[in-house]
Amino acid sequence: RAYHDMTARYNGYYYSCVNIDDGIYKIERANKDNYEKILPVYIYPTVEKAKSTFPEFDKAVKKSTLCIQRHTIKDKKGNEVPTAGKWIDNNWINIGISQFYKREFFSAVESFEYVTRTYNKSKDKYTAMLWLIKAYNEIGSVSSSEPIISFLKNEKNLPLKIRNELPVVMADYYMRRGQNTEASTRLMEATRNNNPIYGISKSKRGRYSFITAQLFEKSKDDKRAIEYYKKTIQLKPEYEMVFYSKIKMARLL
Repeated sequence: RAYHDMTARYNGYYYSCVNIDDGIYKIERANKDNYEKILPVYIYPTVEKAKSTFPEFDKAVKKSTLCIQRHTIKDKKGNEVPTAGKWIDNNWINIGISQFYKREFFSAVESFEYVTRTYNKSKDKYTAMLWLIKAYNEIGSVSSSEPIISFLKNEKNLPLKIRNELPVVMADYYMRRGQNTEASTRLMEATRNNNPIYGISKSKRGRYSFITAQLFEKSKDDKRAIEYYKKTIQLKPEYEMVFYSKIKMARLL
C-alpha cells in the first residue's frame, strides 16, 4: 500500500497537477476582461479558447487514468477498496477538473459525483463537491448547486482550503441567480481573507474587490463602490484593473 500511495502521488497525481496548472495558466494569460461589464468571478475559457488547452488537459487525464488503473487497490473479487489508497480519489478529481476546463461539463459532473459517492469517508470529497457546484453553475443548473452549498456551509469539519474558497463559489452562485447583495457580501468576506499562509492571494482578492465595487455601483451605492475601487488599487492587481478602478472612481466622485 505504501508503494501504491507513493507512486500514485508522485507519478500520476503530481504530473497531472502540473499539466492542469499549465492549462489554467494558459487560459488566464489569454483572458481579456471587459471592464465595462461586471466581471465573472472565475476565469473560464470560451468554447474556442478551450481548444488551445486541450493538449494540457488531455495529458492530465491520461496521467491520472493510468495512475488509477495501476495503483487502485482491489479485493479478491476485483472490487476497489476505496479506503485502501490515499491518492486515487485525487486523480479522479483531476480528471473531472480537466473535463471541466475542456467544457465537457456533464462528464465532469459524473467524475465529481463518483468521488462523492465512492470516497465519502475521505476529506477530498469536499473538493469534489466544490467543483460539482462550479460545474452545475456552468451548465445553468444552479438549483442543483443549492443543496451542496447548504451542506458545505453547515459542515463543521470542512478543510481550511475549502472553507476559504466556499464564499467565492457562493458569490458566483448568487451572481448567476441575480442576487447581487448576497454575492457582494460573500466577495467582501473573501477580500478580507488576507492570511499570509492560508488566505487568498492578493491578485484574486483584487479581482473580488473590483467585482464587489461593480456590484455596489450597479445598486447605486456609490460610496461603497468607491471604497472597494480604492481597496482594489491598494491590492495592486494587474495594471489594467487599477486603471479602470481609477476611471470608475472618477465617474462616481
